Amino acid sequence: MKCEKLNEAGLKALAELHHEVEDESTEILESKDDHIFVWDSKSSMIICIHLGESDPPVQKFSLTDPPMFSVNRLEVSRGGRWIALSVVHMEKLLIQQVGWHPGSPHESHLCVLSSDNFLRIYDLDSSLGDESPIRAVTLRHTPLFAQSHYSIKSSLGETAVGFSFAPPTEEESPMDQEWPVFILLGNGSVYCLMFNVLHDKKPHRVMGPIPVKHESPEDFCRILCLHPMISSPPIIVLATLGGTLYHCLILHEESDDEASSQISEWSASVINAEDACFSLHVFESIELELGLMFKSEKLEQRKPFDYPIALHPDPTTPGRYFCSHGAGVHCVEVPMIFQLVKMAMNPRGGGRSIGSSYFKCLQFHFMPIKAVKNSPVKKKTNKEPFDERMKMLLQKSSSHPLIKSAKGTDLSPKECLEILTRSTQVLREEYLGRLKLVRTEIGIRVITLKRQKDQQKEMLKKLDDDRIILKDNAGLIAEKYEDLKDNGNSLISRIEVVLQNIQKRLPISSDAELSMNKELVGVNKKMKELKLSLDQVKAKDKYQFKQIEKSQLINNTQRWRSNPKANDLDDYQLESVKDILQQDSLQISDLVRSLNASKKKLSCF
Repeated sequence: MKCEKLNEAGLKALAELHHEVEDESTEILESKDDHIFVWDSKSSMIICIHLGESDPPVQKFSLTDPPMFSVNRLEVSRGGRWIALSVVHMEKLLIQQVGWHPGSPHESHLCVLSSDNFLRIYDLDSSLGDESPIRAVTLRHTPLFAQSHYSIKSSLGETAVGFSFAPPTEEESPMDQEWPVFILLGNGSVYCLMFNVLHDKKPHRVMGPIPVKHESPEDFCRILCLHPMISSPPIIVLATLGGTLYHCLILHEESDDEASSQISEWSASVINAEDACFSLHVFESIELELGLMFKSEKLEQRKPFDYPIALHPDPTTPGRYFCSHGAGVHCVEVPMIFQLVKMAMNPRGGGRSIGSSYFKCLQFHFMPIKAVKNSPVKKKTNKEPFDERMKMLLQKSSSHPLIKSAKGTDLSPKECLEILTRSTQVLREEYLGRLKLVRTEIGIRVITLKRQKDQQKEMLKKLDDDRIILKDNAGLIAEKYEDLKDNGNSLISRIEVVLQNIQKRLPISSDAELSMNKELVGVNKKMKELKLSLDQVKAKDKYQFKQIEKSQLINNTQRWRSNPKANDLDDYQLESVKDILQQDSLQISDLVRSLNASKKKLSCF
């Protein structure tokens, strides 16, 4: 793993962070690959710092609906797709730990462990707004004190405080693999849960409590699983509230003489066995110095599950992990890891490999976005207006009474001091304290609204600039479109002319041309026949006209000679002659028009 150095922009961003100093440590910083994610409580933003040479070196993610509660922890998924924030805790139900399932193909399965000993699994991709989990598993079928307050169960050590994933079982298909989940209770009991996150209908199995070969009267709070990259049993680290760390091995419940063979032949499949019977063997204990963390008064006022220690695996080496708390950070190395590697590499062992994972127990107050169906806190976060929340914060559980005594009443100095002390206490707790809280909430709200306002102004300005640019581009595109349209029409005309010329110059005529040529030859032949017929009709007409004139002339001469007065034609005869001549003229005109039309058709071809 390459160690990157923070650049100047990253150091400046970390220096500008605003976080209130509390008695307990918070886990608001996490590193994934070459990115560091930090929560800024004052601006309610997530700061992402890029290691190495990246542009930009720092990014700020603003939440659409920032939380109104204080954030205690930031959890990033394995591939960096999702970021979970712990923002609220309830009085009757606490979220002990939230973690991303390592077997989720799209990193969308979120596991939530609550103080009612339920492990709920949510699918952020397929839920689509539904807050109900796809699977809910309880450690007990008939839990003791099921309806009682968590303080009763915590006093008996029956409340789960953390969980983690072991290496998956060895299956032919990755879709059939089951990821064992080890769950730690406050009394040191460890349960093993087997289920497949990809098959909701497949039943789950709960095994435990797993025997621990060491008993401690202290309350347990953290658990971590370390194991080498090759086949060997994992090492589980159990942390107590007093700062004691126990290193344990997961082995079969058999005699100590067979422990060596179990180490060399260990495989994740032993957990998946139907008759699995294994135990935790403690081989080492470490005591941390936590005496300077809290005063005795604060320890007495601590609530259940407010554990100060957090365990973090070192991604660079499997034999080292870190312990963080309010006083600082401890680095712990486990030499047993290298001994297990040597024993696993023994040729006499089975040599079967297991996957790489770690057991990581985190305890914090958490209420995820999709943790509990119909959650009242969720309704307040999503639907409660800000003014209603301010009224709720200003609502007083007690008020300062108006005291009126008789004129002759004589109060002792002690009674006056008690009245003054009580009045001052009520004013501080019920008035000034609430006003300070409201002022803090209003300040956070004002900062958030100002940031959102600035972002919206920048977005509006950017949108206005984009609108102007798009308008100008639309005009240019319209002009280019008209020019392209005209050029396209011109090119189409030129292409048509070129195709016609090419078609005319082809050495072989097409079927249409042959058919047209044949038709034109037939028309030409008919035209010649019509022309001959027309010439004959004209000759006959001319001849008949001459004969009629000659006959009329002879008849008229004879009549005139015989009877000049009787030789004149009567009116009826004259009309008959005119009708005949008109009919002949019409026929001749029709023939002439038909001939002219045929000539025009021939001239077109």
